[in-house]
Parts: sequence; C-alpha cells; structure tokens
Amino acid sequence: AMHATLANVTARCASRATHGVSWRRTRACALTASTSVSSSSSPSVASSSFSTSFSSSYIIDDEDVFDPHAPATDARTLERWLTQRGVDPGAFASGRGCKDVEDLLHECRAGESALAGARDSSNPDRTARRAIRTVRVLTLRIRRPEFTDDDTRCLIEISQTFANGKMRSRMRPLSEKLAAGELWRDCVARAVREELSSTARDGHPLEIDIIDRTYAHVVSERESTSYPGLTSRFDLHRVDAVVRGLPHTDEFDSIEHTARGDLRARWAFMPFVWPDEDIGPG
Repeated sequence: AMHATLANVTARCASRATHGVSWRRTRACALTASTSVSSSSSPSVASSSFSTSFSSSYIIDDEDVFDPHAPATDARTLERWLTQRGVDPGAFASGRGCKDVEDLLHECRAGESALAGARDSSNPDRTARRAIRTVRVLTLRIRRPEFTDDDTRCLIEISQTFANGKMRSRMRPLSEKLAAGELWRDCVARAVREELSSTARDGHPLEIDIIDRTYAHVVSERESTSYPGLTSRFDLHRVDAVVRGLPHTDEFDSIEHTARGDLRARWAFMPFVWPDEDIGPG
C-alpha cells in the first residue's frame, strides 16, 4: 500500500528536533471519526501512522528515493532528479509560497519533506516516472483561555514576509511541518516556540494546554501550491490548544529566525472553522 511505503520513505530523513516550550496536557478524550478523517483512542499513536483510507494510482518505488544527504548533493542535483521525473523546477517561481529548489532541498535535509519516484498505474506507459512529495503537517488552532467552546475564534496567520522582501498570504492557523519521526504532540511545543516565542509577554515562556478531544488526522493529495507541478501528499494533524502569554492585542507581529533569514508574520484572532476538505498549507 502506498501509505506504508511513504512512511518508510519519510523515516529515512533527518532526525527529530529538540523542543523548548513548556506545555501542559489536558485529559485525554475519545476522538470522533468522520469522512476522510482517521481517529484513535490514543492521539499520539494516530500521529505516527498513515491513513489506510488513502488511495492513489501512484505506486512508489522504494529504490527511487531522493537522498538529500548523499555526497555532492546540491540544488542542481535535485533539479535534475525532479526533471527526470516529470517536474519542471523552473515553475516553482510562479508558486504562491515564493519558494524554490533550495527551499525544497532544505525541507528534505531537515526531514520535513520526503521525495520518491513513482509510476502511475493508470498510465499505459509503465516506464513513466513521477515525483511524489510527502509531508506531515501540524495545524494548530490557538485559542485564548477565556474563549468558550462555541467561540470559533483562533489565531490566524494572515501573511508572511520573507528575508528577500517577498510576501505571501496565509489565512490559516499556525502550521508546521513535522520532522522525520516526530510526533504531532512534540511538534506543538516546537511550532509555538519557533513561530511565536518572539511575541511572549515580558519574556516569559508561553504555556500550552493541548485540547486532546479536538484532534483529527486528515489525508489529502494534490499539486503543491508552493512547488507547482509537484504532486504532494499531506498528512494533516489538526488540534486545538490554549496558549497563555501571547500579546493582549487581537493583532500582532512575530519574527522567526530561519536558516534563510528572518521570517516576519502577521497574526490576528478571528473566526475559523475547519473546512469539509482541508487541502493543507501547500
């Protein structure tokens, strides 16, 4: 099955990250299953497996995996690998995310994305190859302590401004790619630390209460909006959390220090409800 193979592909990537934000766990609750959403009595277990309900005509070749850590591997190596598998890296410049091959290579080296060659079983040409990117993503609806259950407001990332001055619209809750082997629960603390620690009041650590009963696992496949032409499979781990220590204002800015320079983001608390079909961040 494709889902099992992709799990093996992802496991070959970089080691898991360390985390520095304190968080407190709320009591575990049973999860509710719904269409295209997998459930488990143990959210941490659910995060480490791929949905068995996912289906695709693509058949992954375990021997055709892009290795970002191979000797002399650079952006040109990745460009050639993609081109040989039907993807035009030159099209990435038209993507909404302002990303390029260097960004994709960095994702692969960090274990945030994995690339493998595949063939389309519905294509009569059995030798035709296609590049498949698999990504595991945490999407976190951050809420204030005083919000009630029927209050749909959460923290939305309005836009991002990159170190090169390029800007892109987001209009999504906080989203973070999981590293290889990382559980979604561990990613919650890392994501909040990396993206929002610059906004903490009086320099105190942000405190996180994960609301386990809101957890859901959604799987989708589509062409990436960040990397046009590259088919991507998203394992989306959605959950709500209460975060204490954020600015009192409903709108504020953050600065995240990344390997490619400072990333500035604009945030605001506003109503948000999960769509019926969550296609992922791109």
